Amino acid sequence: MARTPGRTLVLALAALVPALAAGAQELSTFLSAPPPPGSWAKYRIETRGTDWTKRRPFNLAVTGKEPRENVPHVYVEAGPTKFAGYHDGTLRLLLKAAPSPEEGLNPFLTAQEVAYAKKDGETFRLSDGALGFLHRQAAEVKTSRTAEELGEEPVVALRGKTYACKKVRLATTTEASFLGDHYKVVETGTYWLSEEAPFKVVKAEIERRETRDGKEKVRHITISLKVDGLEGAPTAFPRPVTQEKGLLGLLFQ
Repeated sequence: MARTPGRTLVLALAALVPALAAGAQELSTFLSAPPPPGSWAKYRIETRGTDWTKRRPFNLAVTGKEPRENVPHVYVEAGPTKFAGYHDGTLRLLLKAAPSPEEGLNPFLTAQEVAYAKKDGETFRLSDGALGFLHRQAAEVKTSRTAEELGEEPVVALRGKTYACKKVRLATTTEASFLGDHYKVVETGTYWLSEEAPFKVVKAEIERRETRDGKEKVRHITISLKVDGLEGAPTAFPRPVTQEKGLLGLLFQ
């Protein structure tokens, strides 16, 4: 059956909403309380399936600050990451410096700006209309988390630094629906968290169960801190972002 423009748009939106939920869950691992500007960290994320293993870098940086309506906000960059069909670029969000627990679990909920730097260096930001759509969809994403403290245990990061850590068992559930399509992710794992690390996470071992259209995928994920710092955060946005994308421009690249 040929796809009409309307059907194509619905399919594109149906793909975007689960991606938004998955992105919110990944970011919430690190951004429940963003560190001060200048902070940065480099991680290695290892994902294992039934018969395969994939390793990738994941970097975080707080590259600036800006008040919005007299509320302190910070620019947080994360990548390489996916966003709305783009791959291997860097996502930048303008987030509250002191988010509520709900906002920490769902960074897209009140992000005042969303921008993306593609791997080739081209950058764009979401238009007000696209950002409003993002906020509305984020409000429909339901996220909950439980925590159980397991004591204290030091952890050596990949490049040799030892961190004093609290060992915590976290269970995070994220659910989203769009036109009858239900998406659910449950992550259960052990996290080693340290006040000495800007983004708190030094190590995590996670089981991820993702269900969509009644089909379940199970992945095992290990997050390992390589190195971090409290100043000199690098940025993927060396110049002001002038290109703007609306919702259609975002969906149909």
